Amino acid sequence: MPPPIHRDASSPTPPAKGPELDALGLFHQDLVGMVRLDAAGRIVVTNGAFTRMLELPPDWVLGHILEDLVHAEDGEALADATRRADGVPLRLRFRAGDDWAEVRCAFTALEDHDGGAHLVGLLTEGQSLEEEEDQASRQARFDPLTGMGNRLLLLEQLGDRLVSADSRLAVVALNLDRFKAINDSLGQASGDEVLVEIARRLQSFLQPGDSASRIAGDDFVLLWCDVATKVHANARVIRMLQAISEPVQLEGLNIQVSASAGVALVDPAEGLSADQAMTQAGAALQAAKGGGRARHVLYDHDVGVVARDRLRVDTGLRDALENGDL
Repeated sequence: MPPPIHRDASSPTPPAKGPELDALGLFHQDLVGMVRLDAAGRIVVTNGAFTRMLELPPDWVLGHILEDLVHAEDGEALADATRRADGVPLRLRFRAGDDWAEVRCAFTALEDHDGGAHLVGLLTEGQSLEEEEDQASRQARFDPLTGMGNRLLLLEQLGDRLVSADSRLAVVALNLDRFKAINDSLGQASGDEVLVEIARRLQSFLQPGDSASRIAGDDFVLLWCDVATKVHANARVIRMLQAISEPVQLEGLNIQVSASAGVALVDPAEGLSADQAMTQAGAALQAAKGGGRARHVLYDHDVGVVARDRLRVDTGLRDALENGDL
C-alpha cells in the first residue's frame, strides 16, 4: 500500500487551467488518461479519465510532481521515458487510491501555439505480464473475424488428439463454392458477414470434444471426435452442407451459399501426423471440388493416388514451361 499524501500548506497550489494550457483541445477527450507536464515535471492539466483511473481528486492532482504518483522503484523508468518523449509505451505502477495500479503510459513532446514545447502523457489501464502473454497467445491462435481457432491452434489440437484419442476421428476440410463472386459483387465487408454466419452454422454442428477452425479466407477445418464409421461421417457431412446451403440474408438479399468438403477418417493407431491427416482431408476436398462442387468426398487410396498424379502433372508442366520444353 502506498504511503498517503496529505495536502497541507506545503503542498503546491494548483495552477489555473486556462485555454492556453489546452490549446490543442486534446484534454477534452476522455477515452484515455491524459496529463500535461511543465518543464519541472509538475502536472498542469489532466482530464477526467486520468483522475478516475488513479482515484484522485482533480484539484489535488494539479501542481504535484508526476513522480510523486509513481512507485519509487519506477521513478527511474519514468524519468527516462519523459526525457526521451518518443511515444514508446511502458508500464509503470501509479498510485490509485490506497493501492497501486499498473498503467500503460507514453510521453510525447508537443509544440504549443506560441512555439514552446510541453510534455503530454497518455495513460491506459495496464495488464499484468501474465495477462499480456495470455492475450498474445490467444491472438496467435484465434481468427479475429469469426472467433474460431486458426491453423496454428488446429494443428496443435489435431496433434494432441492423434496422440491421446482412442477412437476414430474425422478431419473435415471445407471450402465455400464461388465465394469470390460474393466479395467481388457485394464487397469484402459483406463477404466477411457471410463468413461469420457460416462459422456460426459450423459451430452449431459441433459435439462435445469437437472443434472448428478458420485457416484462411473461406477455408475451414473441423475436427469431429468419435466418428466410428463412414456411414456416420457421411450423415454428419450431408446435414452440415445442407445447413450451409440455407440462404444468408444480407442487405435485403438472400445470398445462396454452398460448400464442398473433404473428409479424412483417421485412426490414431495408424500413427499419422497432423500434417498427414490434413493432407488427406485436403486431397479429398480437391476431389469434391473437381467433381462438381456442393458435394463431399471421403479420402481413400484412390483419392490419394489422384492427388499425387495431379501434383506430378502440375509440377511437370511448370518445369516444362520454365525450361521452354513446350
